[in-house]
Amino acid sequence: MATVRESKALELAETPASAGPTLQVRELADRLREQMRTLIRKRSLRDPLGRIAPDLTAPQVHAIIALGIDEAPLSMSTLAQRVEAALPAATGIVDRLERDGYVERLRDDSDRRVVLVGLTDKGRTTFRQADEHMDLMVCHFLAALPEADRANFVEMISRAIGIVCGFTSKPPTDQP
Repeated sequence: MATVRESKALELAETPASAGPTLQVRELADRLREQMRTLIRKRSLRDPLGRIAPDLTAPQVHAIIALGIDEAPLSMSTLAQRVEAALPAATGIVDRLERDGYVERLRDDSDRRVVLVGLTDKGRTTFRQADEHMDLMVCHFLAALPEADRANFVEMISRAIGIVCGFTSKPPTDQP
């Protein structure tokens, strides 16, 4: 059974492209991948959130963020999808978060078989700290870019996220 991440990778790989990537796209992709490798060599991918809650693992922080963004309890299966984990792994993440007071398990009044997971006060505080820190980091990053590039950068990132999330019908084509 493929994970969510593997399924998304397969979807992207199966996206029709007339004859594959152009030489220009391939060269740009290589440059971007090399920059990503440089970033990974210099900084932890868990950064900067690891400093907010050093006692939590990256998947636990991801779960808190997933729950905080929706501002409502999520079913275990939805949370597992959001953190790209198999249901048993997500259950383990929730077990530890519940033990440490970040989340609580709730029952769905309309279907008692459904287990919902919601943030406790401690979990909401941790989410707010992480969210504020992310906001500050994004502002610092954008402020470091030349003013003329900021809006274009945000637009390009938005388009890339749209492609990855399937919000757009197809990736933009190369312009001659």
